[in-house]
Amino acid sequence: MAQYKISYRLGVRSSQGMGLSENTGDDFPRPYDKVMPITIFDPDGQPHNILLDRAELKPYKMDTRDGPKGSGQTKLWQDKCNVNGASGTEIAPELWRRADRGSRQRFFIECKRAFAFTSPISPDVIGALGYDKNGYPDDLEFQNDIYVDGRPDTVIASAKEISLPEHAIHFEHKVNEANTVMQVLTSNKANVILTGVQYDYVVRDRSEAPGLVLMASDNHQEDLANLLKWIGWYNDVLVDRTTLAEITTTATEVDGPQDIEGYGFQFNDAQNFGNVATGESTVMFWYQGTIAVTIGGVAQTLINYGDTIDSWQMAYFNISTDSGDLVFTPTGLAKAFDIRITNGQVI
Repeated sequence: MAQYKISYRLGVRSSQGMGLSENTGDDFPRPYDKVMPITIFDPDGQPHNILLDRAELKPYKMDTRDGPKGSGQTKLWQDKCNVNGASGTEIAPELWRRADRGSRQRFFIECKRAFAFTSPISPDVIGALGYDKNGYPDDLEFQNDIYVDGRPDTVIASAKEISLPEHAIHFEHKVNEANTVMQVLTSNKANVILTGVQYDYVVRDRSEAPGLVLMASDNHQEDLANLLKWIGWYNDVLVDRTTLAEITTTATEVDGPQDIEGYGFQFNDAQNFGNVATGESTVMFWYQGTIAVTIGGVAQTLINYGDTIDSWQMAYFNISTDSGDLVFTPTGLAKAFDIRITNGQVI
């Protein structure tokens, strides 16, 4: 069966490779559309199929078998050979396996090893010209490619230049994240019989890795965990706890909300907590009394959040463009506790 770009061969015996296979290759003779080959008979009554090649306008004999003894008719394993059977193009066959998977589609499989089993095309070619002592064509090589999850355009793993008699192909940990695996075996010559293939897999039932879809609350938690500044006491010294850099202060140490010992501080004069760089962030803290807050001399509007706890009020404000020194100025005696500046606005 043939058309210009599509041609199939039907094997009816095991020695022919049973079933349909597509004839491929740039030098495979192809007729004009709807033009069939013709069959002629030689003086010995032997049939020969003749095809007019569309590309070269030359007739080619398409025999696929050896003739009877003495007929001189021999099967050729190249495309577009000369009349003397020489100077043809090697046929490079491909075997596409159906996709392998575990007993459930969700299972992940890992290809550990691949085996290809071959035999000579005929015992008569053993040691003949162009064949080795085992009956295989000289310079015969194989290649095994692996495709996964229904994507036949992307090779995931490949074993190249495989020569006989080494049949074992190892793919240790090359393919371990696939639900389906498809194997493709190719060779550079056609005159060899492939008697079988074997693929060894390890199958695992495991959940896929969680996605990276984060809700707003997840982002806020990440921002709270990656602070730009965190003002508090450390060994009786007021420091930025993200760097342990000491902060010069006249404040004294006091207990915080719910009697959290030693983490709050009280002051009756302005306290400079160092530079705050430009960028979106949130400043949050607990306080008692009256406090005015500035960044780079620009007054910030405090927003009280929630109810008071033991007379402590939580407050915050967001920063967009202001930068400079963060300064707390009390009216009279005031207290502050747990000053945090986040990397990103969280409220």
